Amino acid sequence: MLKIASLMHPKGDIWDLRGESEIAQIFISWTEQQGINSIQFLYVDKNNDYILSDRYGGNPGTKFKTVKLNPPSEFLTRLSGRNIGIGTDAEEGFVASSISFETNKNTYGPFGYRRRKLVTDTDTDTFDFQMGDDKQFAGFHGSTNFGCLESIGVYVKPQSKITKVEREEDHKPSRWIFFPCFKGIR
Repeated sequence: MLKIASLMHPKGDIWDLRGESEIAQIFISWTEQQGINSIQFLYVDKNNDYILSDRYGGNPGTKFKTVKLNPPSEFLTRLSGRNIGIGTDAEEGFVASSISFETNKNTYGPFGYRRRKLVTDTDTDTFDFQMGDDKQFAGFHGSTNFGCLESIGVYVKPQSKITKVEREEDHKPSRWIFFPCFKGIR
């Protein structure tokens, strides 16, 4: 399983939801001047029970949104956003200033601080994780700092087997089809 992060060296407290890929709801709280205060997930576990994760971040901000998905037919395909540095040259760390989610059926967001990036900004770091439409999302992870969401990332299940398909009329390769071989990975 691949672990993809929005920050290479987070300074805050780490959290992890590896393997929790059936997301039913995402609860996001933010302040327009600061960014994402907290995020929380409702996911479906392997026993089809709904589990509410811990809240990651600090106290709720002045804005709140519930994103409702319809698992298993609706699943995450993309996570994007921006981190903003705190202090001179971001020596104190980062906060997740905005975040967007995309599924195979809809786009949600952006949520958070929507400052336009200027050419002179050196304290921002954007991220864009495109996981594709093959249901490869395999969970979230991240960190919290300063009472806010510092970073967020995803786990991605890679495809493991490639099978060549030939056309009947000329027996020339026409395309490649990917077949996942991972079963029961947590």
